[in-house]
This record gives sequence, structure tokens and C-alpha cells, in this order.
Amino acid sequence: MREKVHFINVLKVVCFGLIFYYHAIIEAQMRFIITASNTSLYMNSNSHIATCAVALFFMLSGMGLMLSMGRNDRIDLLAYYKKRVVRIMVPYWICTLIFFVVLFNCHLNEAIPKWMLIFNVIGMDGYLSMFGISTMYMCVGEWFLGCLLIMYIFFPLFHRWMKRKPKLFMIIATAIYLFISMLYFTGHSFFRTVDFTNVFIKMYEFILGMYLATVWKRIEKKHFLMAIIVVLLFWFLPFSVAIPEAVKITLYALSVFVVFAYLESTFERMPKLCRASDICCKYSYETYLVHHGVILFVLNKLWPRNWFGTNVIAAIIAQIVLSVISGVILYELSTFCIKLPKTIRKRRRAKK
Repeated sequence: MREKVHFINVLKVVCFGLIFYYHAIIEAQMRFIITASNTSLYMNSNSHIATCAVALFFMLSGMGLMLSMGRNDRIDLLAYYKKRVVRIMVPYWICTLIFFVVLFNCHLNEAIPKWMLIFNVIGMDGYLSMFGISTMYMCVGEWFLGCLLIMYIFFPLFHRWMKRKPKLFMIIATAIYLFISMLYFTGHSFFRTVDFTNVFIKMYEFILGMYLATVWKRIEKKHFLMAIIVVLLFWFLPFSVAIPEAVKITLYALSVFVVFAYLESTFERMPKLCRASDICCKYSYETYLVHHGVILFVLNKLWPRNWFGTNVIAAIIAQIVLSVISGVILYELSTFCIKLPKTIRKRRRAKK
């Protein structure tokens, strides 16, 4: 039986809140609803709340998968991939179809070849758009989903290496990560995307999460204090630290992880908070899928009609409420669709 680790869901809720806040602010700035030049609302010279939150999501995803495997050295590949497809792709497909109707009025960009829709089907439209490739991107899952799907594909292989030679695996992964980070830092990167969306850099954070799943209980007070210092320095230093931006993001995210992991015993004594975070995480994936589309719906269709006057806070609250409601509905609809074939088979057997 998988051991319950409370801080994971608590941290997931915090991260999703930060990402939602960032998207709400940045979309409002793009429409000049709030001052576009005020970047202090979400970043400074050393930290950015969204890139840190995304890095943490990759770490927590790797950690969660590693913990879910328990002490098993082997993975049933068919069961593993089937579970991922059902859990991830079914809500994604339903959400994409709904957005196509509601946000895009069943209209496809005629300048983009129809065969590009294949990337919408496999969940890679958002990630490929980060490389400057024109896709039929419909605001579902963004680049994060496509990048995470790549991690899930390779996880069985990573799991095998982590089980057999964890330290060697981490040394090799760290060396590759630092090399790529230095390419970006020195301006010699040949990648067509920015560092914080680079699949190899994000893959390292995923692998780091897998490793942390095996050592997080060894985090002591001294590690907690060091992590607090790093977080404070990154947030309050008046100058930019001269290290690769990718390393800043990972280091900052790792420090936040250490803080929350050390507080696990505190969270254990807060059952109401843990229960609330568990409920939020139950619907978090579906809410994540819909949240950007909901933000666009509010700002593009409700704000111009003067639903909120000039009250930005009211618009953000509406975005949160609609995202949560839409996420819950998408979860229930996806669950129904997933269970439907099994229900039909049972009824057919009952008739026989």
C-alpha cells in the first residue's frame, strides 16, 4: 500500500494557485486591463513564481510516480501506459472538444494544414507551439502537458535505472542538465525553445523528483534552514545572481520542496488542511486543463460586455469560480466516459 505523504498535495495546491494567478495577471496585462510593465506582480531578477511552480510540478510528478510503484523493481508496461492514457488523455480529449465549440466556434485556422490536428489528438499541440511550429493549439494543457507526456513515456526506463544505480543515474542526469544549462547561459544553445520549457531540463527536474522520493525522509532541520535562506535570497536580492537561469529555477524549486518536505510532520497534525488539499488535488488536473480557456472566456467575452465594470479582482474571482466548477464537471464527465464501456459490458452480460 502506498504511504500517504501529505505535503505533496499541499504543495501541488500552492503551485497551481501560483500558476493560475500568473496566467490571470499576464492575460489581463496583454489586454491592458492592468499595467503591462508591472512585472513585480510575479517576478524579480532571480525568481519567477510560474517557472518555479512548473518546476515543482515536474518534481512532484516524478516523486508521485516513484512512490506509486512502491518497492516494485518491474513495471507492468501495459497496465502503466493504459492507466496514463485513461487518466490523462480522456479528460484532455473532452476538454479540447468543448473548447473547440465554445472558444473557437468550431472554426479551424485555414492557414494551418488539417493534418496538424494529430498533435491535438496526442496532446502535443501546446508544446510544439513553443518551438515556433504553427499548430491548432486550443489552450488545453499548454506546453506543460506535452512535455510531461514525454516524461511519462520514458518513466519505466528511468525507474529501472533509478532502482539499479540511483547515484550514478543522478550524476549522469545532473551532468547533462548542467551542460545544457550552460549552453543557454553562454548563448550557444542550439535548441529552438527557451530554457524553462526545454524537455531535457524539465526531464532533469522530473528525475530529481524521482530521486527525492527515495531520500526526502532524510531532510533535517539544517537542510530546512538552508532552503529558507535560499528562498529568501532569491526573492529579496536586489541584483541578479550570475548563474544559468535554468539552475536558478531548479534551485529555487528544490529549496521550496525541502521546506514543505520538512514540514510533513506539521501537516500530519493538520487533518483539515490535508483533507482540503486532497479534495483540491482530486480535481486539479481537470481544473488545470480548463483554467486558461476559462480565463480567456472571461476576458474576451465577459469583460468587454462590462460584466465586472473596472473591477479586476471581481474578474479574477469569477475566473477561479468558473475554473473550479468547470474542472469538477470535466472530472465527472471524464469519469462517466471512462466507466461507460465497462457499464455497457455488464448490462450485456446481465441480459444474457
